[in-house]
Amino acid sequence: MTTDTEKFDQWGREWWNPAGKLFSLHRINPLRFEYFSKAAGPLEGKTVLDVGCGGGLLAEEFAKAGANVTGIDLSPVAIEAARRHAGESGLSISYKVGSP
Repeated sequence: MTTDTEKFDQWGREWWNPAGKLFSLHRINPLRFEYFSKAAGPLEGKTVLDVGCGGGLLAEEFAKAGANVTGIDLSPVAIEAARRHAGESGLSISYKVGSP
């Protein structure tokens, strides 16, 4: 039996491919961000902890909105993908492997 962490480790290169295996996360991400940003109000200067951040799709949206973001995930592969993409995008996000 494969755990979710093992599954997402296998898909590590797919995190930022909007046409890849994780395409549904890319499609739903704008709705997730809209929901959380409405609930939280203006994000500028707020601190956000994204638990189970995966490759950082939602974490990056929070950072773009001015939040100070920390993402945490059990998958080292996902965290590496998140760090790489944030760096390429010029975003300062703290990513950590582990659980809260």
